[in-house]
Amino acid sequence: MNDIRLLLTINNLDTAGMKYVLADIAEGLDPKEFQVSIGITRRSGTDLEKRLENQFPLHVLPLRVSRSQRLLFPFRQWNLGRKLKGISDLAHGFDYSSDWSEALAFKSVGIPFIAEKTNLIYSERKWARKLGWATHIIGLSQAQKEQLKSFRNKVTIIPTGIDLERFENAEPFSRNMMDIGKDRVIAISVAHLVDVKGYEELIEALARVKDRYPEFLVIAVGKGDPTYERYLKDKADGHGVSNMIQFIGPSDQVPELLKMADLKILTTQNRGRREGFGAAIVEAMAAGLPVLATRSGGPEDIVVDGQTGWLIPGDGPESIVNGIHRIFQDRQNWNAYGQKGQQRAREQYN
Repeated sequence: MNDIRLLLTINNLDTAGMKYVLADIAEGLDPKEFQVSIGITRRSGTDLEKRLENQFPLHVLPLRVSRSQRLLFPFRQWNLGRKLKGISDLAHGFDYSSDWSEALAFKSVGIPFIAEKTNLIYSERKWARKLGWATHIIGLSQAQKEQLKSFRNKVTIIPTGIDLERFENAEPFSRNMMDIGKDRVIAISVAHLVDVKGYEELIEALARVKDRYPEFLVIAVGKGDPTYERYLKDKADGHGVSNMIQFIGPSDQVPELLKMADLKILTTQNRGRREGFGAAIVEAMAAGLPVLATRSGGPEDIVVDGQTGWLIPGDGPESIVNGIHRIFQDRQNWNAYGQKGQQRAREQYN
């Protein structure tokens, strides 16, 4: 009998990668023990949302209570607590923001609340209420454990688990279909097109190495604000490297694209939210690729420098240039790095 009503909450089922972790938990738990439902602040109409709604009750809830009208805030907060008590006995929240309305609402009605810290954005003052009111905190990496040391008594580090077989056994995407020659060295970047992911710095780095490594090609898989995406494409044109970086938008064929590639690249910079973990790195390792990643938090747990790939500082284009040099200087080790990375993924992140 499913005695425990478990509510999994997230801002939406579109924006951030943690939606897939939520889905894995929802679909993986024993229905004999847990009655799972999902709470979101807004609908997005994604395929994932439709899939989960076919399996679990989906509640649209005001999980981020507006404080713009202070006199109405207590009532809105009370109303949220009342709704949560009616549908849950235990909650696990994946919201990436420091908004504390959800944590307060659960605490006010006596429902245990697990807060998942999904990124490295942190100001102790801003996060004190949310994490203080949480019953327990789950972090993803040692970088987060160090960041949350003031809450150490209720922090557990649980790295994101990956469906490794999906990436190990994928059939490579056709280079011919993308009009990519056999001589090109393909690096896949799977990341949202946002400032912190370092695409501007990557374009500047490509401009500096284009004469030495004209065969190098970055395929950027992901989406962002259309204006920013246009800016990145214009920047690539302006630097004469539009033939070295292709922005292909989001894709549901990431395993196949990884299998087509020679390596994985992640150029997140050490500012803003950085990398709480780096699930895309593990996916690439599962596909047998060596990885070039910045020391930007989570990747430092995953990539073993000089064994499964290369770790570089996340401090601008010059470090990326040096990283690209290392890639080509180490070309004879790509297969060995990929094999070791695949083994590490099996052992640590299944």
